[in-house]
Amino acid sequence: MLLNYLRIKYNAMSQRQRRAPKRRIERVCNKISVSGATSPQDIVLHTAEDAKTLVRMMGHLNVIQDTAAAAEGVAEYEFLFEVQPNGNAVADAPDTSQALDQDCPEQELFRLMTAHLLDTALSNSDTVPIQLDFDSKAMRKLKAGDTVNLRHTGSGEGDDLFLNGIIYLWFKE
Repeated sequence: MLLNYLRIKYNAMSQRQRRAPKRRIERVCNKISVSGATSPQDIVLHTAEDAKTLVRMMGHLNVIQDTAAAAEGVAEYEFLFEVQPNGNAVADAPDTSQALDQDCPEQELFRLMTAHLLDTALSNSDTVPIQLDFDSKAMRKLKAGDTVNLRHTGSGEGDDLFLNGIIYLWFKE
């Protein structure tokens, strides 16, 4: 009897709780199509008009050789996804050299790195794109004027590459 009374009391209390309205979800799609570079390049994926929270980033990038290389070898490429307060970079620029045990600022979301074998006799049937798939739920608060950026750079042969892909961003207001 006491158990039934407690169950009824508990259910009545849980039904009386007020819920705050759900925050609106905003989804942004970016289509990337750029030539590779040997110095760091920025692509602004989103600029916050007001305060919001980045809750998810998902997509894929393709890296493919688009011009005949001067010599056979390997072209390395690094991608850095970051939040830039008021458009100012905080994280270290992408670089294809090895770096171990480095400090990582909170604004840096994640990095991706790849290597592509270069061909001097480029034929479209021989070139196979490298696909980089990612899904990050790293949450970051943004203020008005903050940007979400993709910074990228390649090694000395990085300009022989072409980059394309789709990147989705989800925000809560």
